[in-house]
Amino acid sequence: MRMRRRWWGMAPHSATRRQILSPITACAMSWLSLFHDFRTETILCGTGTYGLDTKVLESDRDALLIGWMKYMAGAHELRVGLVVGQRDSWDELVRRAKVVEELGLDTIWVVDHFFGGSDEMGDTHEAYTVLAGLAMATEKVRLGVMVAGNTYRNPVVLLKQAVTVDHISNGRVDFGIGAGWWEREHEAFSYEFPSAGDRVSMFEEALEAIDSFQTNERTDFDGEFYTYVNTPFEPKPVQKPRMPILIGAGGPRMLGITAKYADIWNTRSPLEEAKAKSDILDEKCREIGRDPNEILRGVWPGPSQLESLDTLESYITSFREQGFDDFQFAWPSNDDEMEVISEAAKTFIPEMRG
Repeated sequence: MRMRRRWWGMAPHSATRRQILSPITACAMSWLSLFHDFRTETILCGTGTYGLDTKVLESDRDALLIGWMKYMAGAHELRVGLVVGQRDSWDELVRRAKVVEELGLDTIWVVDHFFGGSDEMGDTHEAYTVLAGLAMATEKVRLGVMVAGNTYRNPVVLLKQAVTVDHISNGRVDFGIGAGWWEREHEAFSYEFPSAGDRVSMFEEALEAIDSFQTNERTDFDGEFYTYVNTPFEPKPVQKPRMPILIGAGGPRMLGITAKYADIWNTRSPLEEAKAKSDILDEKCREIGRDPNEILRGVWPGPSQLESLDTLESYITSFREQGFDDFQFAWPSNDDEMEVISEAAKTFIPEMRG
């Protein structure tokens, strides 16, 4: 394989990049005071600080310093979001997005499926098209697909979709991606469904190319599954050096790829299983010389955790004790569940953020 590299094209929390940038941290306060005219908005997305070319008030320089120090330390703040889905009317999806933002929650998610598992005939809108619309309907909340299947699109097309939404949203996209898993969906829409081993190999190649497209002017890539010849990719994401990459993974090989490329890891496993997988991810990070704390750990529970305020608080607390700080919950199924997440957003969630 051939790949052009530059140091700022490395994973944003790689050990090498940290070694290069760590000396800057020691004089961060002096650096900021020298540049009173600094014009960067800070997004604290749990995995670091991503700069935007946008003017903000000078008083926000303290937030920039805090974000920078947390970034260098690998610290993560609590994030809580809702999966708004894409199987309802457009008006309803917009309403949900606005509710999430009004509640002060952190993230909005859709999924990358073309029909439902229990009802193939129900309306299902395309993920990134929905996300583009929701970006226009919101201002602050971060947006993502949980997660895009690599087998459904050529990686450069998928990335082009995500980068477009990153521009529409002014830098609010978390780029979620996985290897692809649902055989029935591949069959229905005439997508090839390679073996599990090949899907993982395709996924790893895709991530290497995706990293290069975001950070290099042109990309040459000669892999087993993908070939790119002097490929330009413009525009680059608003977020620098690239959009945060969220990977959904569970097996040891996928966790090894996660260790190499991810800013955020997501699982749907119950606590003990999630902790065991997190331990494997730690080991995979150490094998390549990466600090495991650089990866934000997230969970999207299968069963609803919104039956009561105590249930939700206990769930979040138990996972945070094991190093998980990023949470996605399915859209409330009734008024009682909506009341629970609304009350949590006013009470213990802000308290946990500190």
